[in-house]
Amino acid sequence: MTDPEKEMEAFLSRFRRKLPPPGFKEQLLRRLEERRKLERAMTPAMWKIAFTCLALIVIFLVANVFINRTEGRHLSALLNIKPTTETGIVQEDILFIQAEIQELVSLEKSLQILKGLSNQKDEARKRSIKDYLNLLNMKEEFNGS
Repeated sequence: MTDPEKEMEAFLSRFRRKLPPPGFKEQLLRRLEERRKLERAMTPAMWKIAFTCLALIVIFLVANVFINRTEGRHLSALLNIKPTTETGIVQEDILFIQAEIQELVSLEKSLQILKGLSNQKDEARKRSIKDYLNLLNMKEEFNGS
């Protein structure tokens, strides 16, 4: 038995190194370049389209903001609405709102008073029903039934 490495060297020594045909390197590189162009995900034309779409989206968003502001000014002028503050409440309406809040507080107090009266009436009814039932029980006991 011989060593496997020596055996492999002897086998390979029978073959001669052959040079590739002339122009093979250029032909191989050209084919690889063509294949790479065909398999490309984004071609230059697609990049131009994507950039144009992005630019149009930005233009439309900016135009939308401008149009909304202008439209708001036109509507407020048309309807004779006073501009609002940062809180969204017209300064002159604050006094009106405060008056309404006071009115709501007084209404809430009156509702609490009405609830108290209603509860008192309910308790009085319950007592009268209990008294009636007690009277019935007493009547039954008195009659012996």
